[in-house]
Amino acid sequence: VNLISQHIFKKLKLKSNKNLVLNSTKVRLEGYGGSKMDNCGTVDLMIKTKDGNFVEKFIVTKLNSVPILGLSSSIKLNLIAKNVDHVKRTLPMPLTKELIEREYRDVFTGIGCFPRNYAIEIKDNAVPSSKHPYRIPLSLRHKVKAELDRLCQMDIIEKYDKPTEWASRLVIVQKPNGSLRLCLDPKEINQCIKDEHFNIPTLDDLKSKLKNASLFSVLDLKDGFWQIKLEKQSIKYCVFSTIFGCYAFKRLPFGLKISPQIFQKYNTELFGDIEGVFIYIDDLLIYAENQEKHDEILQKAEFMWIDNIHTQCLNKIKSIICNAPVLQNFDNEKEIIIQTDSSKDGIGCVLMQNKKPVCFASKSLSETEMRYAQIDKEFLAILFACKRFHHYIYGRKVVVQTDHKPLVALMQKEINKINSNRLQRISMKLSVYDLEVKYVPGSKMYIADAISRACSKADNTQIDCDLNDVVHVVNVSDNLKTKLQVETGKDSALQNVIKFCENGWPKSITKLAQNVKIYYNKRNSIVYEDGLLFIDKAIIVPNTMQEVILRKVHSSHLGISKTKQRAKSLFYWPGINSDIEGLISNCKVCQRYRNRNAREPMLYHTIPELPFEIIGCDILEYANKNYLVLVDYFSKWVELKLLKSKDSVEIAHVLKEIFAIHGIPVKLIADNVPFGSFYLKQFAESWNFQLVTSSPYYPKSNGLSERYVGICKKFIKKSVDANVDLQEILLEYRNTPVMGSAYSPAQLLFSRKTRTLLPISNHSLKPKLVADFSKFLMKKKCEMKSYYDRNSKIRNYKVKPNQPVTYRYGNEWHPGSVIGTAPTP
Repeated sequence: VNLISQHIFKKLKLKSNKNLVLNSTKVRLEGYGGSKMDNCGTVDLMIKTKDGNFVEKFIVTKLNSVPILGLSSSIKLNLIAKNVDHVKRTLPMPLTKELIEREYRDVFTGIGCFPRNYAIEIKDNAVPSSKHPYRIPLSLRHKVKAELDRLCQMDIIEKYDKPTEWASRLVIVQKPNGSLRLCLDPKEINQCIKDEHFNIPTLDDLKSKLKNASLFSVLDLKDGFWQIKLEKQSIKYCVFSTIFGCYAFKRLPFGLKISPQIFQKYNTELFGDIEGVFIYIDDLLIYAENQEKHDEILQKAEFMWIDNIHTQCLNKIKSIICNAPVLQNFDNEKEIIIQTDSSKDGIGCVLMQNKKPVCFASKSLSETEMRYAQIDKEFLAILFACKRFHHYIYGRKVVVQTDHKPLVALMQKEINKINSNRLQRISMKLSVYDLEVKYVPGSKMYIADAISRACSKADNTQIDCDLNDVVHVVNVSDNLKTKLQVETGKDSALQNVIKFCENGWPKSITKLAQNVKIYYNKRNSIVYEDGLLFIDKAIIVPNTMQEVILRKVHSSHLGISKTKQRAKSLFYWPGINSDIEGLISNCKVCQRYRNRNAREPMLYHTIPELPFEIIGCDILEYANKNYLVLVDYFSKWVELKLLKSKDSVEIAHVLKEIFAIHGIPVKLIADNVPFGSFYLKQFAESWNFQLVTSSPYYPKSNGLSERYVGICKKFIKKSVDANVDLQEILLEYRNTPVMGSAYSPAQLLFSRKTRTLLPISNHSLKPKLVADFSKFLMKKKCEMKSYYDRNSKIRNYKVKPNQPVTYRYGNEWHPGSVIGTAPTP
């Protein structure tokens, strides 16, 4: 089109005497880069040239630019010249087929022969097979016999009259020109022949070598396989039966599974070391950058151009090249970039070098693959690209461009840290490649995006990457599975999630309903399969089935942590963890047999400032005797008194004797039984001291007395076994330093040492006041508490009277209710 700016058009309108009319138009202009250009309409303007005046139509644009004359107008005004500087015919004049055959008679006569023969190897466990011949129609019998005789004359086959265990059938194929092709039906012999492992090149191998080639020649080895002679011992394996008797191939026959590999091997040995020669079985392609190099490879062998044959072949090759998805030959020395993308229906990829595509690939997704999460589809696209372009990229550093940003982080993870089994398997498949995944915005991924949307519908086979072996393993009964499928179909939120899984999620969370937003951050891990939604490996449970699933998951009455772990591997719904905690916290069975609570931080009694200010008491039972154990919290002085009985009267009598010696304490701490009796409470009130009893089944509150009961029981046992007076043991103990200090109980209680059976000086027996020992006791208590509290847990109890609770009795928890708050622990 011709363009003129609105600014210049207005100037022309002012200068011109004629009234220039601006006509409306429906034409919409678009620049080369895709930008839109606004126009005001069209106008007819006269253009003056040396050849005359011409009227051309111009589109008036709002852009401020110089006028532009379009292609058609430029040609019409003869502004574009076509010049031919030089004409040269490089091809020789057409030659006839007869002339070529006459000039190169030795090349076109007979059948060639490779310098060495081939020996067929049979498997050790092979079972010989001999088949009867197929019947031949009467109209073809004379032709078949004539072809057999011809091949015998050419020394391709021979008449075989010996007894044989191996005989294949003869298959006759009639060519379009009426001649016959005789082939083996070697199905049985092929199963017995040892395989030959020699690589036959592919089209990709060829394309990677033709990066700079511009001149080509093709040579074909006539009757290719027959140019390899068989060893004499191998002829018996190539016997075939006919109605005219048995014959045997003396040359490598068509039909054997090893024939292509053997011919490729022999051909490569002869010509494979020549630069610029590509060998494909019986065809040799000679390629070069120019005529000189091409002729060097051919060793001065000229190629004769036959117009009616080769021109037709050349046109066909041009058509193939123009329509093939290969725009640039692969260069092994350049950087490799692969773009991959996935749409809801297919995946596509392109291999590029220097920002130019080398080859494309696409496939439509199978019905199962369409239900993959988007991250799985995008990862699958990378695997598909690597498998398709394996020949190009294996062993090379490859940059993979994707518009799915989570893949960048995923490729940097260790395989065992990837949650999804499917993604783990794809990652393992990709581990053989050296890939660097980079994020590229979708707006710049137009090639792969277009291919994935216009994918090949013919190719929708499942990608062979073991993705469907084990995807979700959830042990649910058929009945429960059916219920989950039905309720999933009824759940409006999950139906929206299914729709987004199949058609793609919106780019913004604001467009989602409130009950769907909770799934948005996990959208890349959600898969719809077999009527159920999965997130990673867990089934997403609809609202109506959550309570049923909770009961089933907790049917074994495991603890909260175990139940969460079990549920996490099988099921998912928002708030599942809090639902599990609530269920188990209210489960009577679990509450009854749950473990003990973690111990609370240590609570210790008030540290006394004076000896015998606070004492502890307990009853010791040993050898059918009862003893009263009394210990001073300050000095750790211990009294051990034999009781006539455990009644409160006897205990009060013994306590009075001790108090008469050491004085009345301020506080006495003891167990509830028997010290909680009415008589002892009356005794404490009348003697003016405080009686504090521990809570039932909680002896720790009287811990010092409990410990000294154990110490005194050992004293009694040792006195019996060693035949030592118990009072002597007590005497020595009372004069031995305690608690890592330098003072004995006697020193702390009486401010002096007492005489024992051990010798001691009078000076040591003199009274000496011990000062600030309570500070030492406080330091020791703090150290003990710090060590004890390392494995403790603070619990804030907020209970009210008559509140239902559970309490531990023995090894079980039992239901109860709160009566009130006790004064002691």
